[in-house]
Amino acid sequence: MSVIKEKILIVDDNDDMLNLIQRHLKSFNYHTYKASSVSEAIDILKYTDLDLLITDLNMPEINGMELIKYTQEHYPLIPKIVVTGLNSIDNAVTAIKSGALDYLNKPFTSDELQIAIDSLLTKTKANSTNLLNKTSTSSKSNNYSGIVGSSQQLKKVIEIIERVKDNKVTVLIEGESGTGKELIAKAIHFEGRFASMPFISINCGAIPENLIESELFGYTKGAFTGASESKMGLFQAASGGTVFLDEIGVVCGENTAPLKFTAVKSFL
Repeated sequence: MSVIKEKILIVDDNDDMLNLIQRHLKSFNYHTYKASSVSEAIDILKYTDLDLLITDLNMPEINGMELIKYTQEHYPLIPKIVVTGLNSIDNAVTAIKSGALDYLNKPFTSDELQIAIDSLLTKTKANSTNLLNKTSTSSKSNNYSGIVGSSQQLKKVIEIIERVKDNKVTVLIEGESGTGKELIAKAIHFEGRFASMPFISINCGAIPENLIESELFGYTKGAFTGASESKMGLFQAASGGTVFLDEIGVVCGENTAPLKFTAVKSFL
């Protein structure tokens, strides 16, 4: 008697490819669901507890890249594999940045498909185990993402981090120099669902006023005298992740010291 393994959703507008992948997966003893459009796939995602998504990229109306982005936002724990006939490195990079964890070019063999699935599911299970072990260890040592302590005030801070870490929001962290604003910012990023994306730290106090715009937003070749080539801005470099704007200061009054604070912004 065969043992049914994980539940996998296959999405492709080509019926022949859809049925071929389904036959392969059934021969591996996986339980399969199939959809011929992104809208049909989303309906299955909403009502089914899935272990893996396999989707084509080149589909009419709504393409597979949009499905990857949707799944990453609403079901980030579901691992994703992209399969496509578009033999393009750019498409592969875009898919990985959007949340896919592996990429297969059509045509691929049954063995290649099985290796990709087995490797991804094994990695996902290992990450889940490591997360459980990390949570258990942190609980015992009163260590949360490098924040050590057990006071009621610190517990309130960690509770706030837990509430905001998975959301696309701007967070304002106030405090004097040396109070651990950067530690809090890193905890928000690395404990949340965007931890695999970039974390860009920017010391605003160290950037001259006349350069901060070009550093943050970048510029194109010829935009001004001396711009001999285009430069990516730090905001663009952090796409999908978090920007940490450190050492922002405001003067509260003529005889008062500047108030230091940090803004942490998640970008998608």
